[in-house]
Amino acid sequence: MSDRTYLEIQKLKFEIDQLVAQYPELEGDDQLRADVCEGETGLAAVLGRIVSIVREAEANAEAVKTMRDQMDKRIAAHKRRGEALRKLIQSLLDRVGAKSFKLPEATLSVRNTPRPVIITDEGKLQPQFIKTTTTPNKSAIKAVLEGGHHVDGAQLGNGGQSLTLRFV
Repeated sequence: MSDRTYLEIQKLKFEIDQLVAQYPELEGDDQLRADVCEGETGLAAVLGRIVSIVREAEANAEAVKTMRDQMDKRIAAHKRRGEALRKLIQSLLDRVGAKSFKLPEATLSVRNTPRPVIITDEGKLQPQFIKTTTTPNKSAIKAVLEGGHHVDGAQLGNGGQSLTLRFV
């Protein structure tokens, strides 16, 4: 947000506070206060500029996400290429029967890897071979708390507010 927009927002806040101080009857009537503030200040213009900034920020976020996705694809392609070239090197070393080969830029070595564990039927594994993770069931906890009951170790937080923008 530009310094100009920031200053306009500060000026608008000051003007709104001045109106409410000058006309105390605005304090109890939200609709009247909004109408008077719209008519007596630059509220609509400032809000319009802020909405434009929001749209631009969200569009930029989408553009960056698209670029990140494209870069992730390029990273994956380069990794696949590197793996394919490693396999090619290994096949060439296998063909000549060499376990290692020295070059000015690298020493190539073929070694045996550790034997992997292959799970053929997870249901048949004994409990000591299973990792279990637990997470709180927040929806169940919320239902109990909203029903007026107590849950040790949990409580309802304060809800907030959210702004919805429907672009035209």
